[in-house]
Amino acid sequence: MNSLLSFSSGTTLSLSAVVKDSEELQDTAVMTVIIPESTTAAPTTTTDRHVTFWMDTRNIPWDTVAAILFTGLLLFCVYLIVRYGNFSFFRNCNKMG
Repeated sequence: MNSLLSFSSGTTLSLSAVVKDSEELQDTAVMTVIIPESTTAAPTTTTDRHVTFWMDTRNIPWDTVAAILFTGLLLFCVYLIVRYGNFSFFRNCNKMG
């Protein structure tokens, strides 16, 4: 039996396999293993997929501005609710309890 280290790319290995069953019947099969020649470049795999919204770097600047404006609008709404809101319902609930 040869060591696997002795086989290089582009060589072939011929094997024969003998199979026996419990009744001592046997069969032989001849197999040939071909070791393909390798290239110097490693194979690359690419996945074809669409660029999502968050992966596109062109969306970062305007998305940051939109997030800041949205936060400012939210804080302004909270200010208006606290400043001009009617919280008498909560005061009445507090007196009842």
